[in-house]
Amino acid sequence: MNIASPTPVFSRQNQLWHPEPQAMGPFGGLHGGAVSGLLTGELETLAADAEHGTAISAQVYLLRPAPLVASETKPVAVREGGRVAVYENELWANGKLQAKASMCFLKGVPAGKEIAGIAPVLQGSEVREAQVNPDELPVWQFEGKTFGTSYLSAVDVREAPDGLIWLRAVQPLFNRATPFASTMSFADFSTLFSVVAAGRRPAAGGWPNADIGLHLSRLPVGPWIGLKTRSDWFADGRGVTESQIYDIYGRMGRSTQAAVLAPL
Repeated sequence: MNIASPTPVFSRQNQLWHPEPQAMGPFGGLHGGAVSGLLTGELETLAADAEHGTAISAQVYLLRPAPLVASETKPVAVREGGRVAVYENELWANGKLQAKASMCFLKGVPAGKEIAGIAPVLQGSEVREAQVNPDELPVWQFEGKTFGTSYLSAVDVREAPDGLIWLRAVQPLFNRATPFASTMSFADFSTLFSVVAAGRRPAAGGWPNADIGLHLSRLPVGPWIGLKTRSDWFADGRGVTESQIYDIYGRMGRSTQAAVLAPL
């Protein structure tokens, strides 16, 4: 018996990207994680086809709440060649620039040219033995998770005793795997997780992020991404959220977001 695959959050038709309702965010318009995932996912696919190496960093600026309509993207190569490649992408809808991304890809050295003598304290995490099984963790409890369809509906969220929040997609971004973009889209939930972990909500009308940046020392292995978040907020409406990023084999990067705190 054939089991139908989940519908991707974004599908490509007639040179436009069409979002499903699960791409929506809590403050009107598309979710920042969905937008970031769309822009970086397209670049991740293009760079992989061009054999430009592993995605290592990205920065996305969310200029305005993007509407739930068919949208155009404009990917361009800024630099190709050697071991480093840089791409940019823009999201356009209703005649307006909605968001802009830049992304860096890095090739490893050829076989036989590996870097020797790396001190253990500098050694990045490697894929060896799994340190956690998020399937065994309880489902994350959040009262707003049941309110309407949004990008939060497209993920399975679990909470560990050590404060890590684990996520995996139940509805993929695209019909092709994009591990960096998926990680970035999950990292956009960091401010929400930080607010819930604080124990009570601040007297703010909302806290959308104006941007999100992500650096990964390696790509995740497996569907689960773990976030350990913290935020610094100020009464004048400024905020910054940062997260350490994990897969089940260990730490692999960090994300940051500029939060825009709105008065009630």
